[in-house]
Amino acid sequence: MKSSSTEFSGVNVQDAITCLSKKTRFAPLTQFNYGSFSFSYGSDNRGALIDVTLQKDEKIGGMAFRLAANGY
Repeated sequence: MKSSSTEFSGVNVQDAITCLSKKTRFAPLTQFNYGSFSFSYGSDNRGALIDVTLQKDEKIGGMAFRLAANGY
């Protein structure tokens, strides 16, 4: 996410989840401060298992948003 905001990593998490899970919506003013989410994307025959995390990262000195996709 080259042009994303590092100050508001929780918003980036919400944006990624709603992009990949089209029916997912969050209530206004929802804030993510920490979390781990897993879901599938695609079809039963072709897709990916998605893992999204938001957690403190000592190396970068703040919160880190990570998205991993394991295709099948």
